[in-house]
Amino acid sequence: MSLCWNNRIIADVSLARIHGFKVAGGFGFRLGLEFSVPAWDEKTTGPMPTVLFYPAAVQVGESEPYAIARAFSENPQPFRVTAFGSGPSGVLFDIVLSPAAMEHLERTRVGRGMTVKMRLQVEARRDGEVQVISDDVSKSFNQSDWLVALEQAGFGKTMLFEVPIPEGVVGDEHWSRLLERARLEFLRGQYSAAVSSCRLVLEALTDNLQQTAALQDANDLKKKRERTLAQREFVLRQAAMDYSSASHHVDSGLPDDIYDRRGAQMLMGITASLAASALAREQDVKRAAGT
Repeated sequence: MSLCWNNRIIADVSLARIHGFKVAGGFGFRLGLEFSVPAWDEKTTGPMPTVLFYPAAVQVGESEPYAIARAFSENPQPFRVTAFGSGPSGVLFDIVLSPAAMEHLERTRVGRGMTVKMRLQVEARRDGEVQVISDDVSKSFNQSDWLVALEQAGFGKTMLFEVPIPEGVVGDEHWSRLLERARLEFLRGQYSAAVSSCRLVLEALTDNLQQTAALQDANDLKKKRERTLAQREFVLRQAAMDYSSASHHVDSGLPDDIYDRRGAQMLMGITASLAASALAREQDVKRAAGT
C-alpha cells in the first residue's frame, strides 16, 4: 500500500508486526508499521510535503471485519520526505482494549490467527496546500504470533479470574502444569482438549491426595443431608469430572467437538477453584496435625 500526493508516491507502507503490552484495566497492543520513502525530485514534482498522522481506525477479522479501536502513533511525523529517500523505517501505533472487547475478539477468533486492518489517515502539507490522504494496510498474523502478543498483553492468565494455587503440597507443580496446558489449549481454540486437561487435573488431585474413597462416600445420595462442607466440595469435583467425561470416552456417542468456548471456559474456572481449595484444605489439615 502507498501514500500518494497527486499520484506521486510519498511512502510505501506495510504492517509488519504486532506486540502486546500490559496496561491497567485493559490490554495493550503495538502495531509495527514500516515506511519506505522514495527520493523526491522537487524539479519534477514540486516542493516536498510534510506528512502528519491522525489516529488510525483498526479492524479485525476476515469475512466480517469489525472495528475494535483507534491506534495512536508514537510519533505524529514518523518519516520525512527528502531528496535522497529512505529505506524501511518503523513506527509503532498503540491500541488499548477493554476486557469486554478482548473477550469478544477472542470469541470471534475461535483459536485461529488474526487479520488486522488499519485505515491510515495523514495530513500532507506543502506551500499552503493541504491534502488528507487515506490508505488501508493489513496483515494476517498467524496463530503463534497472536498467542505471543496475548501473553505479552497479559491476556489468558487472568481472563477468567485469579485463583492462587498453594505451594508446598506434593504434586502441586504437576497440577499447575496441567492447568497451564489447558489454558494454552483454550487459547488455541482446542476446547475439547482443554476440557480433557481439566479432567486430568481433577483426577490427579483425587489420586495424589488419596481421596478416591472420600469422593465416593461424599457422592452417596443416602448421606446427602449429612454432608459436611468439604464433602459438598467433593460433590462439585465429581460433577466437574462427570461434565468432562465425554472428552475421555471415544465411545460415548457424542461428537469430538462437543465442548465449545463457553463450556471450556466454565470448566477451567471450576477446576482451578477446586484445585486451589483442595490444596488449601490439605495444608490446613497438615498444619493442624503439626506436620
